[in-house]
Amino acid sequence: MDRKTFIIIASISLSLLFAIFILSPQYKKLKDIESKIKEKDIELQTQKEYFSNLRSIFSELDNYKEQIAKIDSAIPQDPSLPSLYNFLQNKISENGLILKKTKLESTGEKSEEKKNASWDIGSSKVSPSAKELKEISIKIFVSGSYSSFNDFLLSIENTSRLINVKDINITVPKEEQSLDFELDISFYSY
Repeated sequence: MDRKTFIIIASISLSLLFAIFILSPQYKKLKDIESKIKEKDIELQTQKEYFSNLRSIFSELDNYKEQIAKIDSAIPQDPSLPSLYNFLQNKISENGLILKKTKLESTGEKSEEKKNASWDIGSSKVSPSAKELKEISIKIFVSGSYSSFNDFLLSIENTSRLINVKDINITVPKEEQSLDFELDISFYSY
């Protein structure tokens, strides 16, 4: 074998060894990086679609601002007892009744059943959120005419707050011309 042939064979062999041992691992790394880039592109596209969907939901919610504001005023976040008492006192005096006594009956969650409730939506079960509806029960004692009392009931019925009159007791005092009314009223908040 002459020297030229040997150099050619050695060059081809070294080139093959170089390709097998050096370029092949680099090529594999390049392919791995390309597959990771494709995965990240798919993930990025999914996130873009998700955020686009969120934007469309928020823009759709903007169409319901008035209804959401009504719900927020009907069921406030803060069940401030002084504001509830002030509200009741104003409604009572506006309708010509006299507030004799108020008594806070209970504050807390709406019901034990509500606490443990869950709903089936499609194939998955959904539990209520941490923001449970809370009920504040107040017993009030007022006196006045029946028409004033009826006006009072209509005024609290037409208010934006979520109010439930659970029980009404009417008594007629012996010597007075006005009636005594006892009401169990529930207010709701988050």
